[in-house]
Amino acid sequence: ILDVRPQRVQPGRLTLLFRERGIEDDLGQANVSDGVLHALALLVMLEGGRLSTRLWREPGLLAIEEPENAIHPWSVRAMIERAQASRARQVLITTHSETVVNAVVDPGSLFIVENDDRKGTLVTPARDKEHALDTILAETGQKLGDVWMDGTLGGVPGLP
Repeated sequence: ILDVRPQRVQPGRLTLLFRERGIEDDLGQANVSDGVLHALALLVMLEGGRLSTRLWREPGLLAIEEPENAIHPWSVRAMIERAQASRARQVLITTHSETVVNAVVDPGSLFIVENDDRKGTLVTPARDKEHALDTILAETGQKLGDVWMDGTLGGVPGLP
């Protein structure tokens, strides 16, 4: 996608037009993939601090549920890296994606959420689940998602 621009379709209503490399005519929203629309929404929220409206200038919390849906893993990783670099707002991401967890730079920012039949929902910092986490990452060359998926951190159904 080379460009996105709004177009007024009637008073109070806009549509988006997309300019795509190799295609001469603009494409309407119905002619681009769900992944393009999903990625655009995430980028607008992540880059919102650069917009001039008061809404975007105020710090706050951005919560994103499963950003990996409908988006190529490379793009998801790039967005997660961008989210971690954001200083304007706190970003909370929920996921079941190893790709997303592998993109987490600071193991201290990863929390494992599990359901316990007696205690209910438990939220535990990854470093509390495995006190040697930093050593494991440094010595094995594994990424955080790899350690999570092998069951070391919990949060993997069917593994103790």
